[in-house]
Amino acid sequence: MTRLAPLAVAALIGLAVGATNVGPRLRVDPDTPADLRDLARGTWASFLAAFPARTACIPDVALVGRWTLPDRAEYRPDPPTVLVRIPATARQLEAALVHEFAHHLEFQCPEQAGLRPAFLRSQGMPAGHPWFAGASWEATPSERFAEATVQLVLGDRALRRRMAIGEEAEALIRAWGLGLDPSTAASLGPAPAPGPPTRTEDG
Repeated sequence: MTRLAPLAVAALIGLAVGATNVGPRLRVDPDTPADLRDLARGTWASFLAAFPARTACIPDVALVGRWTLPDRAEYRPDPPTVLVRIPATARQLEAALVHEFAHHLEFQCPEQAGLRPAFLRSQGMPAGHPWFAGASWEATPSERFAEATVQLVLGDRALRRRMAIGEEAEALIRAWGLGLDPSTAASLGPAPAPGPPTRTEDG
């Protein structure tokens, strides 16, 4: 299973949320509890570290904590907003946030469409299968992409779902995030496990 090196995470944080505030920003609602705010900012930095070659097409996104929400989390594309239900454990929140950040990526970054045919094939689906449709949540390519991104970003911290995605899908996302052709995914080899979430000062 492929993993992101902590050094790569630190390098991207310096670019994305450093003193010049270059790169996509997570806009946190001022009423968000401090512990969720800090965890979300660190998770956002770790998410961006998975896609260093794609940050130019990832716009800012807002985060709102909700005490009542039908699902654990939800993504709304217009305007780009992630809603997350609180309270929850840190692991639940991390997984939910990365999952919704992945939806933000696929909705807002046109380049992500170029990854879809290879990802679909990795899931045993025809290249032309509808991305946002499936017989169930687990069979929907969009949801499988989001869960594969959770595995890539969080590694062993990821909550295990009843969804067999496979290492090939994870490697494809990693290669694409690095700006490489998906066909090079197999040659990348495994990366070190990611470190703990890093607190940032982005607002």
